[in-house]
Amino acid sequence: MASHWLHSTRHPIPPQPDRSIRVATYNVHYIKLQEDGRWSVEDWHRRKEPLNTAFRAIAPDIITFQEMESFAAENGDEVNLARDYLAERNPEYEVAAKGDWQHCPMTQPVFYRRDRFDLLEEGSFAFPETYKRMRHTCEVGGYPYFASWVRLREVSSGKTLRVVNMHLDYCNLKNRRRSAELICQNIEPWLAASEHVVLMGDFNSCDGMRPLRVLAKRGLKIPKIPGSTFHFNRGLHLFAAIDHMGFSRNVDLATKPVVVRDQFLGEYPSDHYPVLADLYLT
Repeated sequence: MASHWLHSTRHPIPPQPDRSIRVATYNVHYIKLQEDGRWSVEDWHRRKEPLNTAFRAIAPDIITFQEMESFAAENGDEVNLARDYLAERNPEYEVAAKGDWQHCPMTQPVFYRRDRFDLLEEGSFAFPETYKRMRHTCEVGGYPYFASWVRLREVSSGKTLRVVNMHLDYCNLKNRRRSAELICQNIEPWLAASEHVVLMGDFNSCDGMRPLRVLAKRGLKIPKIPGSTFHFNRGLHLFAAIDHMGFSRNVDLATKPVVVRDQFLGEYPSDHYPVLADLYLT
């Protein structure tokens, strides 16, 4: 435990190298529309501007969000307070991966700078072991976990990039492993075609655990994330990073991944910290 405190120090957000692409991933926690207390709509009003401040401080070219959802009794997406709030206040960004929730609830959008990228394709794939049992709890399914993805074209270079936004089961290791294997099946054609692929999200797995080994074995570079990325909404660093990034071999890091452990406007916007990195497409 002490080692995680030691390595979970605050680091300034680094300047972005010229011609690099800044990518980030952030689990922003869902909003409960019909409840009081923590994570309620009232609580959202406390943390919405800190979240926007964090977003603008990171200044990503591409960012993947997890748990960007406002839900009541059903899984509809007619109301999405966090997604709409950020989109309205940051018109320089376009929002992708926000399809029909009745087929796969789109709580994992991808924001990208509209002046740097064009959207070519978008889609998603569910992790069947969790999705088919989405209304049960923890060991018998929990939440509907899945991956969303976009294919972007960089305007300046014409190079294309696949960005996969994933969220793995928080309590079932077998589900996490199977989901990692399913991700590999879906991205293998892209890797075989030498496409640029970036995988980001909430892995719910620490460094060295099997889901990360499965992805690394299929050819992804997965850099070590220093310290904690989940902090219980209190700045508590009790275990190693569970939010990660993976890159195909033709993607080079310009800066190592950085965990942004700051409060914004005196608040933690979420119980996770955002993670960012700068990269080049080779």
